[in-house]
Amino acid sequence: MPNTLRPELAARCRAIEDGDVQGEPLLARDYVWFAVATIVVPVLLVIVGVAL
Repeated sequence: MPNTLRPELAARCRAIEDGDVQGEPLLARDYVWFAVATIVVPVLLVIVGVAL
């Protein structure tokens, strides 16, 4: 099995590495919302689930 990527997949990988197409960087508030959505909300749901 050769260790090469299909042309379409290789083109997508090159596009990911291109800084011009990656969009704008995240702000501090974006990281706060990310933490709320991935840590705080699940912890609260577990606490509510245990309390029921």
